[in-house]
Amino acid sequence: MKVDIWTDGACPGNPGPMGIGVVMKVDGNEQLRTISRNLGYGTNNQAEILAVIHALRNLPCNIEEAEVTLHTDSQLVHGWLMLGWKVKANRELVGEMKCLAALCKSFEVVKVKGHAGDRHNELADHLARQAAGGN
Repeated sequence: MKVDIWTDGACPGNPGPMGIGVVMKVDGNEQLRTISRNLGYGTNNQAEILAVIHALRNLPCNIEEAEVTLHTDSQLVHGWLMLGWKVKANRELVGEMKCLAALCKSFEVVKVKGHAGDRHNELADHLARQAAGGN
């Protein structure tokens, strides 16, 4: 099953209240699945990582059957998952994110520019900010 995922994390105040936004498009279907959750107090980087973790934990199929394309505007998430960047903070969360990604049948990351008109990325951003208590 092919799943396109757009994720974003928000944390007004950084640190502050964390919100995540996830948008999923399954097998090219235009009907989107979304997740929007407040995750308590934390940092923006934690929110970005947790958005990916929540997306992968809530796939509409077994993770081993998922062909995932993750779209993120987070340079750190992209670097950790695709470029082998060294993890200096949030090691447990990054480790969990990497483990979940490795379980997928296939997994790739597309780095998107934030606030640049990608409607699915904009929706993920809106869901994350709303969940964090922002506007």
